[in-house]
Amino acid sequence: MILSRLSFDPLSRGTMKTTGDIYRLHETVMSGFKAYENKPRVLFRVEPEWNNSGINILVQSAVNPDWTDLKDSGKGLIFFQVKPFNPVLNAGACLRFRLRGNPTVKRNGKRYGLIRDDALETWMLKWSETMGVKISSFTVTDEGYISGLKKENQIRIKTARFDGRFQIVDPDKLLNKIIEGIGPAKGFGCGLLSIAPG
Repeated sequence: MILSRLSFDPLSRGTMKTTGDIYRLHETVMSGFKAYENKPRVLFRVEPEWNNSGINILVQSAVNPDWTDLKDSGKGLIFFQVKPFNPVLNAGACLRFRLRGNPTVKRNGKRYGLIRDDALETWMLKWSETMGVKISSFTVTDEGYISGLKKENQIRIKTARFDGRFQIVDPDKLLNKIIEGIGPAKGFGCGLLSIAPG
């Protein structure tokens, strides 16, 4: 796997246009993979923290991206970093995690966003059962809705951020979920599960 970090100038009009519309942001991220005939699975997340390098977007892919043209496109990209990501996962290890999810429930073929704290927590715990982990603690930040316009169709996606710690029970299951992503709306900045020691 490959991890990219894209840093955008928060004062740039290009950045505002790019990050203010989730469909436009999706297209911007996928522009790094235009050399591939078949679109690869790409997961990304806008990070909540701002630092001196600006607004950061984390991108995970199975193939190498090319961000060179994006940097000269006027969309606000000022810096990018690309590195291989090959996590070593051992049963019993304790890790920190972050996930921006699309917590929804499906009724009559339509998805509805979850808003109550207990519903968001239950959503995360249900997914953890498929991840091969045992969650020890986590916090939920309800981020409301992100939106965009695809042609003339409005996109509106419920998001929440989950930060916490878990213990690995089944490394293979966890690796599969890291690769596949978690939950719906993966093409629109949801589903990327990040891990770190701790």
